[in-house]
Amino acid sequence: MNANTFFLNANKQPRAVLKQNQFGGDFGGPIKKDKLQFFTSYQGTRQRNGLDLNCSSVIKEAPLTNDRSAATLGALFAAYGPGTANPTAVTAFGGTQVAADGSNINPVALALLNLKLPNGKYLVPTPQTINTSTSIPFDAQGTAAFSEACPFTEDQFMTNADYEMSAKSKLMSRFFFANSGITFTLPQTNLTGGGSPPGAPVNLTQDFRNFSLTHTYIITPTVLNEAEVAYHRIFATFAQAKSFSWSQVGATVVPFDDNIPALAIDAGGATGLSLGGNGQTVLIAENTYTFQDSVSWTRGKHAFRFGAGLQREQNNQIGFHYLSGELFLTWADFMLGESGGQNGTGISNMFGSIDLLGLFDRAYRDWEVWSYAQDDFKVTKRLTLNLGVRYDRIGDFGDALGRNAGFDPSKADRNPPPGGTLAGTTVPNNYSGPVPAGVVQLGNDYGLHGIGQNTWNPRLGFAYQLPWTDDKVVLRGGYGVYHSRSTGQPFLQPISAPPYGDFRFFLPNFTFTEQQPLPLAQPNFPTFVPYSPSTANAITFFEPNYRPPMVQEYSLGTQTQLTPSMVLEVGYSGARGLHLIDERSVNQAGLTSTNTVANIQQRVPFPGFSASQMLQIGSGGASWYNALLVSLNKRFSHGLQAQVSYTWSKDLSDSVGSTTGPNGGQVVGNQNNLATDYGPDNFVRPQRLVINYSYQLPKPHWNNTFAQQTLGGWSVQGVTTYQSGHYLTVLYTNASNVYGISTDRAQLKGNCTSGRYVNSGSVASKLNNYIDKNCFTAPPVIGSEEPPGTCAPSQVLPDGNCPPVAAGFGNSGVGILRGPSEINFDFSLFKHFPLHKLRDSGDLEFRSEFFNIFNHPLSQDPDTNLTDGTFGQITNTYGNPRIIQLALKLSF
Repeated sequence: MNANTFFLNANKQPRAVLKQNQFGGDFGGPIKKDKLQFFTSYQGTRQRNGLDLNCSSVIKEAPLTNDRSAATLGALFAAYGPGTANPTAVTAFGGTQVAADGSNINPVALALLNLKLPNGKYLVPTPQTINTSTSIPFDAQGTAAFSEACPFTEDQFMTNADYEMSAKSKLMSRFFFANSGITFTLPQTNLTGGGSPPGAPVNLTQDFRNFSLTHTYIITPTVLNEAEVAYHRIFATFAQAKSFSWSQVGATVVPFDDNIPALAIDAGGATGLSLGGNGQTVLIAENTYTFQDSVSWTRGKHAFRFGAGLQREQNNQIGFHYLSGELFLTWADFMLGESGGQNGTGISNMFGSIDLLGLFDRAYRDWEVWSYAQDDFKVTKRLTLNLGVRYDRIGDFGDALGRNAGFDPSKADRNPPPGGTLAGTTVPNNYSGPVPAGVVQLGNDYGLHGIGQNTWNPRLGFAYQLPWTDDKVVLRGGYGVYHSRSTGQPFLQPISAPPYGDFRFFLPNFTFTEQQPLPLAQPNFPTFVPYSPSTANAITFFEPNYRPPMVQEYSLGTQTQLTPSMVLEVGYSGARGLHLIDERSVNQAGLTSTNTVANIQQRVPFPGFSASQMLQIGSGGASWYNALLVSLNKRFSHGLQAQVSYTWSKDLSDSVGSTTGPNGGQVVGNQNNLATDYGPDNFVRPQRLVINYSYQLPKPHWNNTFAQQTLGGWSVQGVTTYQSGHYLTVLYTNASNVYGISTDRAQLKGNCTSGRYVNSGSVASKLNNYIDKNCFTAPPVIGSEEPPGTCAPSQVLPDGNCPPVAAGFGNSGVGILRGPSEINFDFSLFKHFPLHKLRDSGDLEFRSEFFNIFNHPLSQDPDTNLTDGTFGQITNTYGNPRIIQLALKLSF
């Protein structure tokens, strides 16, 4: 009865597997009457899920066949080459094209196309459906949809014990144990948002251990103390399985890179092909030790609460390994794989190449301390104030291994010598090796200046019962300041920095080829990498003055009792985010009298570093959230309970993802002017309506046991959700950007108004053209003529130079169009059978649950990168099709 997903069905693929078995039980009781109680439970889960985004994928690719000979491939590409009716099987920057006889196809590409998995199928899959319409670019004419069920297992165990030491004293212990493992058969990838074909699964395990011991003591009838000690442990592994090796297909790399290769076609897009899986392997062991104490004191109109706590965190990262990757903008570029000199454009067909070498074990440590005081003050019968303040010391991460190296741009040499310099490089105080000239050793082990670790957070709230409303309306409001630690993900990024890491990222690429995507030198570590006028080093580092993010939250609303069982709430909620994590390049090239792609590195503020890959993780992001909240709540009466909730919201930020991104926000386009990135963040759905209800059907009035048992005890429940689409931004991968920044926005074209950016019609009718391509184009060329030797001979100008290609930034804004909206209906039908023969409370519950009962496809957002062959196309769903679940629950 489960339905198939939209794209599996469209590609004539069988329904995804979805099977789950859960089993377990619980029991408890007294060990010593009125003194010692216990409770314990176990639950096991065995699941096979082919619907998760890491277990299913949709790939857009060239219209390949099972004939992978050079001659057949050459003829296929030539049929869509320059001068044909649909000339889209071409390279991104012109120059050499795939020969009609296939004689110039790169041997690495040919080997990959002919490589087969153990099951006999091609590693690069043959499309399941092909659409040769002239409106579909060559790179997106083939479609393949996959679902391979991800096996998941989990065993959970919990036990609690409560000991009544006396009438005033109670001791409570809690222990939780869980071991789980899952294999992501089609994992999300790192090089592109596109799909992962079968052949590169990722295995994950997670083991949890939680223990807490809590003591409560009634000091006086108005004073209560609660003390707690706790221990929390996570042990996790993430292991990428090998799909192929570079040496297997004829590419030459350093040994460290050979076994975790990755390759992306239509790189940077949302729907391209990505080989090699996720490409990461790591083991993480995390321990957290906590002690906290709180006191509650009631005195007159005041209810005071005081507390303090201390927490020690240990995060150990072992055996991290990152992929080595090749990135191609088009299938034709992948087929050729030549350097810029070989193809005549100056830019390699392999648009980018990447790897990460180094020593990546880390032993992160930090302390957190907090205290708070709060008073709930009932000023009058109608007015209650909530007054409080909280202190948090959010300690920066230190590394017990002494590897928290970094970079301080204020100490960099803006005119480095030809022999190179290390000026600006920093190491922690527990770095164990000799400190080279130019390197600064800091006074702490976290590699930052340690600013903002001590935070003060005031909070204020009130509730006022309006006097002229018959005591049926309450006005509530509040304001609070919150500082919090970011996720650990951003703090892992600088492991790529010297002297313990060497992040090699060439984008755009000029000299490397598909046969040799990266330098063959493999340094020993620790190695400090100097920069000079002739280098273009890539580095990721934390802003030395980084501080924790801060959010100010504020709200105002009314709560109105309409009937004894119905309450209407109308309110405003807002939040102002400051010091949010963002990532940007601090080395964007400036403009001079002569501005070419060739002289970008001569125009950067920090010579010796890449214009686009001198990435600083800082705390300069900001956000503004505003929302209208309306809800109507019908409490249970006459068998009915229901709630209707409506939210109208917008979140504005100055870098994409600054509010929710795991690594913070990413600045797109002009890296030096965050105002150009100001706009709606894409995680918010502006309008959201949710209706949930539960209704117990009336029992029959007949005095008949059979009728009572059969027709009584039924209930229906449901949740209906409507959400408008995300705000989307049209991107452009601009390899010829005059400032050296390839991640950009597209240029608006013609007289398109905002209402034309999205084509009219239903989502199903515009899966291949959700966005109107005629409204966008490449950013304009604003640069000077390029020097000789950077273009094909046919393009050389009369003065011997090459045509100008350096482009400015696109002028389209942030969040200028909307993605698909969503509507979903979940429904359930329950039946209770009383089993009084077991005991008076005996009950057998039958559940039938229908998720997405009407099987509405919940479409993902379209590809928003104009340079992709799949721009504007929707190629996957993010929600489940209709799923039906049946269950029995016995209680006695």
